[in-house]
Amino acid sequence: MQSFIILVGFFVFAVTLGRAAGKRAIIWFRTEFAWPSGFLGVTAMMVLLIAAGAEAVGIHAVLGSFLLGVMLAPQEDLVDEEHQVILQFTTSFFAAPVYFVSIGLKVDFINNFDLFISLWILFVACIGKIAGSAIGGWLGGMNHRQALALSAP
Repeated sequence: MQSFIILVGFFVFAVTLGRAAGKRAIIWFRTEFAWPSGFLGVTAMMVLLIAAGAEAVGIHAVLGSFLLGVMLAPQEDLVDEEHQVILQFTTSFFAAPVYFVSIGLKVDFINNFDLFISLWILFVACIGKIAGSAIGGWLGGMNHRQALALSAP
């Protein structure tokens, strides 16, 4: 229950006071740090600090980092250059490569391989992808044929 209360508090702070503080922080970053390297460095340090803080209070580090993103999200009267720099950096450096490396380090296919389980997971993944996108297309107003075509690769 305590973790839930802390989580709700984090969310409330992020979307209220955190957004205002994030806006001020971005304006301050522009004047105090080199562009874009200094800005990326400070943002990376903030991500690591808030992720560590979230883990310390019992919330997953990724959720803490997400909340920092909420606080630094684009706002109407701010130039969007900062967000484009962060987006380009994270997608090219962090997102896919680090995720897949971390998952790959934990998998031992040789000692834990089971053909039936592997085929079952593949089957469920394919059906989930096809059904999920087809249902989404159908609920979005497509006819059944278009919705099924949406799920094709």
